[in-house]
Amino acid sequence: WEGIQSAWAYGEYLILRSFVDSCREASSNPDVQKVLSTMCRLFAINVMNQKVSDFYMDGYFSPANGRNLRNALKQLLREVRPMAVGLVDAMSYEDEELNSAIGRKNGKVYETLLDWARRDPMNEGKVIQGYHNQYGSVLRRAQKQYFKQHGKKVAEIEGIVQNRSNL
Repeated sequence: WEGIQSAWAYGEYLILRSFVDSCREASSNPDVQKVLSTMCRLFAINVMNQKVSDFYMDGYFSPANGRNLRNALKQLLREVRPMAVGLVDAMSYEDEELNSAIGRKNGKVYETLLDWARRDPMNEGKVIQGYHNQYGSVLRRAQKQYFKQHGKKVAEIEGIVQNRSNL
């Protein structure tokens, strides 16, 4: 088992080394360099985060190191978030390949989500058994709590769809 883990670790090291070398050679444009550098760091930290228990068990990491690694990963994800659409667009995927309302080329995120919900067979016919007893009661309590805190009903919030007649 340790031999397999070592082989995987070496493979990940080779991928990272290739990534680092490619980033250095890729472009002289500082904006491109920044994106590539961020993605390279994200890859490295994500791989390490996935193996954090191994680092800890083998004495390379303390619990504090693991927390710092996780915090660094979260920070990098915050940095990457504004780049996400551009990075996906750079791959030139078709809408059908992505199967994502968010990445639609036409920009109609909400219209697409509503269309998908309307066409989903789960939304046809009667409400599923147990909805009113289980989920419905939780929603009603939450709606009452919202009313107490904000002085208005959830249905009065602009953009909230409460029933099919609003669609």
